[in-house]
Amino acid sequence: MQWYVESKDEVDDDEEIDDLDRDPDYVLSDEEQTTQERNVENDNGSMSSDSEDDLLSVQTTMEKCTAFVKYGIKIQCLDDSATSYLFNAYIYTGRDSDGIGLSEEERKLSKPTQSTIRLCKPLEGSKRNVTGDNWFSSLELVEELRKRSLTYVGTYYKKNQTITSPELKENKSRPVGSACYGFASDVPVTLLSIVPKINKAVVLISSMHDKPETDSDKNKPEIAKN
Repeated sequence: MQWYVESKDEVDDDEEIDDLDRDPDYVLSDEEQTTQERNVENDNGSMSSDSEDDLLSVQTTMEKCTAFVKYGIKIQCLDDSATSYLFNAYIYTGRDSDGIGLSEEERKLSKPTQSTIRLCKPLEGSKRNVTGDNWFSSLELVEELRKRSLTYVGTYYKKNQTITSPELKENKSRPVGSACYGFASDVPVTLLSIVPKINKAVVLISSMHDKPETDSDKNKPEIAKN
């Protein structure tokens, strides 16, 4: 896969972007319930709409496990972010549980992709957008959702992904607040690399955006806007 890049200085210097900030219509979470009474922190983002292009979210909610937690129940959930009502869920019972109900070909995919496909089955063909975090994001997931008439936007963990273009990576020469786009030549996917602080780059992946677009009110790229 080949990428070509385009740079822009369009992010506020005093605003740090560590994750995709959206308020999606649905939240897919990975929660662990234990016998101990604990508070679960949900990291929800911000974008909601009533149109056919309503955004969904695939996000992982992980608890900080303490020493006394020895067992629990892990549940993969798809929730409505506006009402907090549960939309879809399943109990994680082991490595093969993410693929229950999927075809033989789908079960050959990575576990995060299997989990997303399983929970988003009722949404296939709806032309909606799925928003996710590092654990879910991959080119594989983007392609599988595209086959199901769904797009994807999410943070892209550089340690687990192959980003060959040096312009998209963190380096001291990139000014704080700069944004650099990478466009694939053979697949409809866009990478956005933002510099929130010196020598740090946050990379986002999107199959919903195909050109550099900026929110004029907030001076932020559309991919990462509030």
